[in-house]
Amino acid sequence: MRLNLKMREENENIRLIWNWHEGIEKVFVNKKLFTLQEYKKLGGYFFAKTPGNFTYRIEPTEDNLCEFEENEISFTNKTEILFFFREQKNFLRANELNFSSQNFLHANELILFSKNKIPRDVICYEKINSGVLYFFEEELEAGIPLARIIHSEEKIRVFVDDDKKDLYTLKEQPHGTFQTKKNRA
Repeated sequence: MRLNLKMREENENIRLIWNWHEGIEKVFVNKKLFTLQEYKKLGGYFFAKTPGNFTYRIEPTEDNLCEFEENEISFTNKTEILFFFREQKNFLRANELNFSSQNFLHANELILFSKNKIPRDVICYEKINSGVLYFFEEELEAGIPLARIIHSEEKIRVFVDDDKKDLYTLKEQPHGTFQTKKNRA
């Protein structure tokens, strides 16, 4: 029996759909029992979209003496990390107590955002003139922007660490608007 298994991304979820053949009342989805009634009620098999490499396989139960074809699907789900630079004028150097005009700098703020929690060793930035790489000291919390001050004379390159490229993608957000938990309400 040909299932023609397909995967669809829907907001924060992944939906698996397939041709459910007559006479089949239940199947195993990665060894978890799933019934025809559940399939009809939900419109497919749903699971949360999380980063990683996945393989899903639909198999017959012991009640069904048949074999399925086109019953396996593999995919990689990358978490998107958005970023932008915002100019900060009249930024006071933290280590200066003298408030003269020469202690104020133009600076840029690097803002990062993701709908998912991002470990601190995923995103790096490099000061191009020095070639020094920096990781962030804290994790990027889901739905909460994280900011870093970058002095305007420092040119930087932001990227995902090579070991994490298969799970995360970095995308510049030109206008700096994110759908955060705060502004969603």
